Amino acid sequence: SHLALSNQDLCLQERPMDMALINAKGFGGNNASALVLSPEVTQQMLEKRHGKAACSAHAKALENTLATSLAHEQACQRGEFRITYQFGEQVLEGHELELNAEALSLPGYAQAVDLMLANPFEDMV
Repeated sequence: SHLALSNQDLCLQERPMDMALINAKGFGGNNASALVLSPEVTQQMLEKRHGKAACSAHAKALENTLATSLAHEQACQRGEFRITYQFGEQVLEGHELELNAEALSLPGYAQAVDLMLANPFEDMV
């Protein structure tokens, strides 16, 4: 009853959403799904987890990052950039990985990625 399928942009200013699901469909059905949270919900979750002071400090630090990003963008628009493209360097092939239900091991890393994690967002639902 709440499904909206559209191949056009949707204006949501009149009816904002807290979250949306994005699905990638293939010939065999659903290939992938992703939950996208609104900036407001995300900010609420961050403040709940880390506190308002930490979020304010992050916002202050972000100002420098955004200024650097803007300067980089403006330089690129003036044609002032240096491209470094290293095709195929430091690429892992599937046979180099070790994957099972508990962990993912990557060559060059001493510790495996632990896949047996508790949901870190239990307090958010």
